[in-house]
Amino acid sequence: MPWEFTEDVNHFAQRAMDLLLADPVETTLPASIVDSVRRGRRYSEHSPLFGWFDDQGMVRGAVCMTPPYEMVLAVVPDETIAPLAAALRQQLPELPGVHGTPATVERFVREFQADRVRVIMRNRLYALGTLQPPASQASGAPRPAVADDLSLLQA
Repeated sequence: MPWEFTEDVNHFAQRAMDLLLADPVETTLPASIVDSVRRGRRYSEHSPLFGWFDDQGMVRGAVCMTPPYEMVLAVVPDETIAPLAAALRQQLPELPGVHGTPATVERFVREFQADRVRVIMRNRLYALGTLQPPASQASGAPRPAVADDLSLLQA
């Protein structure tokens, strides 16, 4: 089955939220977008777009876009990239940009319109493993910085 799209965030959440929540670190951005839109946030006067890839009743892919922001390639298995690019070329020929893992983004842009692509920014997401408290407490107490602290602050 091809990619399916909707402007209805609740319909998308019903179909794809389990997939997004299966890896909450990697999908923190799209899950947060879904939550914000469900609570009534509008990013612009344009409708958001949500999509999922249904493979015989199992959702295996998810994307979202809240104009004016770029498309978020949340979960896009390799074999679904070409059908996604083809569907979006018809629906959004002027796609402003995409976010995702570097490998997924590179494959997607080759399929979508490689001649009009440029990398603007690369980001990383860091996850805190186990929080370790300091071995000993620092002496003193917090206070506002003063002019005598300038050399220490510059260092």
